[in-house]
Amino acid sequence: TPNTLHYKMSHSSVMPMTLGGKKTYVYIGVGGVCGVSAEENDRGTLLWETGKWQPSVVAPSPLQVSSNLVFMVAGYGTGGALLKVDHAGGKWTATVTDQYKPNEGLSSEQQTPILYNNMIFSVMPKDGGAHRGKLVCYSPSDLHTPVWTSAADERFGLGPYIVINNKLFVFKDDGELYIYEVQQQSLTLLKKQRVIEDGADAWGPIAYADGMLIVRDAHTVKCLKIV
Repeated sequence: TPNTLHYKMSHSSVMPMTLGGKKTYVYIGVGGVCGVSAEENDRGTLLWETGKWQPSVVAPSPLQVSSNLVFMVAGYGTGGALLKVDHAGGKWTATVTDQYKPNEGLSSEQQTPILYNNMIFSVMPKDGGAHRGKLVCYSPSDLHTPVWTSAADERFGLGPYIVINNKLFVFKDDGELYIYEVQQQSLTLLKKQRVIEDGADAWGPIAYADGMLIVRDAHTVKCLKIV
C-alpha cells in the first residue's frame, strides 16, 4: 500500500481486525490512524483514515473492542481514544467518538492493553493521575471509570503482562513477577516473586509456550516453568 498519507513510523504494530464485516489491517502512525483491506479481492486498498488522533509517539497497538470500535492509547501525555468505523453507501468512514488525557481514563504508554472476559487490562502511565503505574481493569463500555485497580503498593512502571489459563501475569519493570486470578470484574493477587535481582527496564513483552514463560530486562533473560 503506497504511503499516500505520509505517515511516519513509530512503534505500534499493524493489527488484523474484522470491522463492519471487513477484514482490515489497522495501523497507528505519526500522522493518524488508517485501515487497509485484508480481503483477497482488494487487499492493500486504503479503506479509511483519520487525522483526528495524532500522538507524537505511539508504542501500544490498536485494540478491537467491538464489531466496529477500536481502542487506542499512547504515552507522553496523549491518553486514550475510541474510534468508530462505519460503512454506508459504499464508503468507509472512521470517527473519533471519545478522546481524553491519561489522568481522565484508561491509558498506557508502553504495552498494548488486553481485552479478556469483557474487561480491558492495562498498566497506567506515569501521568495517569492517582492510578499511575497501577494495573487497572475497565469495562469496554466505560473507559473513564475503572472497575478494579491494584493496591497502592502494586505499581509496575512500563512492565508487560499476559493472560494464561485465566491468570494475568504482570512483570514489574524492576524484575518482580505478579500473578493474578481473573475474576468477574476484579483480580485477586495469588503470588509475587522476585525473578531478576536489581532488574532494570523490564519493558519487553512476555513470551509463553508449552508451559514456559520468558521474561527479560535490559540485561538478563529468564525462562520460567509455569506449574
